[in-house]
Amino acid sequence: MSNEELTIGSLQNYPLISYLMLEKPSSFRLKAFWFLLALSFRQTNALTHTLMDRRTVVASLLSSSVAVPSIANAATGIQGSGGVVARVEGIGGGFDITSSTTIKGKDVIFPASMAGLWKCRRVVTSVEGDTGQAELAFKNLGGTGPIKDIESFQTQFILPKEELGVQNTYEFESLDFPGVVLDRGFEMESRRSCRASWTIENPDLLRYENDGSDVEIVVVQRKVEMPSDKGFGFSELYRITSSAGGIFGVNTVQRAVRVQRRYRRALDEAGNRTVEGLEIQKTYRVLDGIAGIEMPTSTTKSTIKLTRN
Repeated sequence: MSNEELTIGSLQNYPLISYLMLEKPSSFRLKAFWFLLALSFRQTNALTHTLMDRRTVVASLLSSSVAVPSIANAATGIQGSGGVVARVEGIGGGFDITSSTTIKGKDVIFPASMAGLWKCRRVVTSVEGDTGQAELAFKNLGGTGPIKDIESFQTQFILPKEELGVQNTYEFESLDFPGVVLDRGFEMESRRSCRASWTIENPDLLRYENDGSDVEIVVVQRKVEMPSDKGFGFSELYRITSSAGGIFGVNTVQRAVRVQRRYRRALDEAGNRTVEGLEIQKTYRVLDGIAGIEMPTSTTKSTIKLTRN
């Protein structure tokens, strides 16, 4: 009944009811009023059930074996608003990748001794689960060629200027040191031979060109293990937005990938300083902006070795 007030007068907008109201006594008018009121409530309940059924379908799809990518310009997430880990029916832990829980001015911190250029050697040692999803994540994060090929490229670590307010101080053997951060833009350009955009002031955002289309990588969750005598590392959850391609035209697809790395300092046979690392990369289903982070679709393990140029 649009925004009209549900009254006896408004019932006259309905021809049949209007006719009967003229022909029948007032008792019928009251019955007609309650009939339309009940009908209104029935329509409202039907809409509620429709929304509930949609959420049930979303949860079922995420818990199934079917990979359903999220279209970036579709509706926002149904749960987990604000990036907070929430319980999603049927899949357990869900994370809203359309927002972020990272802290401004905080990035992954590496030891001060790692400042400067390094040569990185990456080797994928195993791929479990959906190899197609694993390869997509591998390439979106900078990988080139077949996933099992040995990669070799340059990377560098830089010391943030004090005025930028980056929280890079760490303690080692009771002394404070200014840590360095990974130049993510430089590494992407070296690894893919492309143009990349990244700043130390906004370390959570990285963009680069891939075959004429843009790829955007955003850190939406981060946990950092500061340098110590036991090692150092991080765990980051990424929202990767790239072109859907094919029949989807200009639409973009959002994917969720978690990368966990742990490093330790070592020496090679000649006594030169090296850094060795292990990486675990996991992919997740995403639907309506919600990533099912308790049920990875693939797991890729790699070894990393950094040596001075």
